[in-house]
Amino acid sequence: MGQRHQAFLIAKFPRSYKGHTSYEYQCVAAIHHQWCYATAPARAARRFLDLAKVPTNAELIRFELRHFDENEGIRGRHSPSPYLLYILTLAFSSDLQLGYASSTLFESATMDSFGGGPISSEQYMRSYFDDDFDEPDDLPALLESMQQAPLISFKTLAEAWPYEYKRHYKRKHGSDPADVSRDDSLTDPNGGVPRLTDLIIHPALLRCIADGDLSAIEPFLWMPNKKPAITRVLQELDPFPDLALPIRTNDIIDLSQFSLTSSQVVQFVSQHHSITKLSLAGMELVTIDSVKQLLKISPRTSYLNILDTPVLPSEIAQLLATEPQLFYYVETLLHPAFLTSKWPEPANDLFFTIPHITDGYSVGCPALPYATPAKIVQAVIDFLEFNGTDGAKYHYGSMATVCLSSELRTPGQSWGARAVPIFPIVNNPTRLKGPGWFFVSTRDYYAFCRRPAGIEASLHVTDVRGCMESMTAEGRPPPREEDIEQLEELLAMMKYKTGSIEDITEFEANLEKPYSKRKPSDELEYIW
Repeated sequence: MGQRHQAFLIAKFPRSYKGHTSYEYQCVAAIHHQWCYATAPARAARRFLDLAKVPTNAELIRFELRHFDENEGIRGRHSPSPYLLYILTLAFSSDLQLGYASSTLFESATMDSFGGGPISSEQYMRSYFDDDFDEPDDLPALLESMQQAPLISFKTLAEAWPYEYKRHYKRKHGSDPADVSRDDSLTDPNGGVPRLTDLIIHPALLRCIADGDLSAIEPFLWMPNKKPAITRVLQELDPFPDLALPIRTNDIIDLSQFSLTSSQVVQFVSQHHSITKLSLAGMELVTIDSVKQLLKISPRTSYLNILDTPVLPSEIAQLLATEPQLFYYVETLLHPAFLTSKWPEPANDLFFTIPHITDGYSVGCPALPYATPAKIVQAVIDFLEFNGTDGAKYHYGSMATVCLSSELRTPGQSWGARAVPIFPIVNNPTRLKGPGWFFVSTRDYYAFCRRPAGIEASLHVTDVRGCMESMTAEGRPPPREEDIEQLEELLAMMKYKTGSIEDITEFEANLEKPYSKRKPSDELEYIW
């Protein structure tokens, strides 16, 4: 039964054979969708393309692809790209704007593609709509959006799945796809000829740094079209001179391009207290002590990228557990520790969980190790709005995972343009005995709950404002008043009362019963 579809992601990697290096496509993630037809595949593909273009998501995708061979050795050939698999699954299984949710199954990245040549999204969707079926009103807009994405060629399919497509390609084109020449070079849009002013900037900037005076070159620092030329000069400096640090004074500071010592990074941040977003990706001298110092110097840091640094996942987990106040303002922390659904035991540092039980007695406890009050309010609003239809939440409780994975969105930002910087952690009911907050909603009541002392007797149950007041009293940034009011109005519209301690105690008991009967699942399998 069903309208079965498989969705694959392929990427190009360098492969060496007999001393020659070429770039070939390979499948990196695959899923199975049981009910996917008509406009659903194109909508899902569009959602994936939109997610992949979001800068934070693109950064994580590039990081994962850089480490593909390494991950394949550690995780195995079946699931070497968990983040890409996660994004693909999000795109095909959920859309909060449309109120859409469905289940998907994870497939092996080594799974065969079942043949057939490429067809356009229009060819595919038109086959569903004839005289007997009316086209949806938004079909023209959907077709137009898909025309922006180039169609994958038969040759590319033959690269990714040579045993299935190679002979068909050779029969059609008279040549082996491997014999077709590839141009993997990058072309300078200026024909490789540098501009005269760029030639002047290079020696002038070096001379100014050597003399200890940047005044002569300062006019160029504020010209956007000169930024690439200045960046190229700075990238050549090793060690990086302290004098040049003030040159990088943007709203989002990316120090990853320069050869800085750990102390220079700390010095720069200490001189620019307004910094809230910082990238240290790929900096080999950054340590967990550096991260600790930076968060102390700049406590309002909301974005920190420490991908490809020596900082270990266990070190991040330990710092979150011992000094959680350092992360009170952090909205996004890019690190491999948050690209897995596993978390070190004991997980007393898990800060916020949305436990749920569906009518099918499946249990989920997706959790976040860090979050601001504003993000919590957003996640709960998203979760409740999707589950607003009668009985929806009892079938799609796993949407809590989708809502928690979204970065805090700016006012007016669409759901499809959201960043997804984190996998919600696989929590379980026994961990709810810790000091972290959890949100409960049933058919009749809701509650924000926690055990500050980490013991069952200290269960604290409160409403929206009580939770937000407790969080801000700890030093966390308050959410916007209009967002709190929106959540309160939503709860009132759904006719939820605030639950009691007795209600929550009963909920926890019911939560643990089905959980104890479940078998341990593979990583990420709990989501859908």
